[in-house]
Amino acid sequence: MMGAGKTTLGRALAHALGREFVDLDARIEMEGGRTISKIFAEDGEPIFRAVEFAALLQCLQTDPRIVLATGGGAACSESAWEALEESADVVWLDASIDVLLARTGTASGRPLLDGVSDPRAVLGELLALRRSWYARAAIRIPMDESSPDAGLSELLRHFGEETP
Repeated sequence: MMGAGKTTLGRALAHALGREFVDLDARIEMEGGRTISKIFAEDGEPIFRAVEFAALLQCLQTDPRIVLATGGGAACSESAWEALEESADVVWLDASIDVLLARTGTASGRPLLDGVSDPRAVLGELLALRRSWYARAAIRIPMDESSPDAGLSELLRHFGEETP
């Protein structure tokens, strides 16, 4: 989910493991020359999801040793899960609505929250829709009480001796 800490912990994990870090949303923006918000506004969510899926496949096929932070909705389809399970160890950074709301702040640049009057309700609905997808992850890291350092320590316990 947005605000769970994917980018922060992904960068830290990649650094600790000596791996390349890729933020899928940043890659989409760089390659497409538009922000995620602009893609949502101009093309709609279905087009964005198709672009996101293509970018996900490209990343997974290019270098299986990367640490990849996907957007919160990237893993919410059967085809995405098939690709992820075949190529990656998937981690769910599990954070409560309160934590997600605190971390997303004013939601600037988060198209599913931009301009909504009740971000808590939207986050709750998104999490309810996505929880069953996220629960398929091989590794679940609770993020409610965790600082980024504690989350990183937990991730390193899983990946320190393995090839993610």
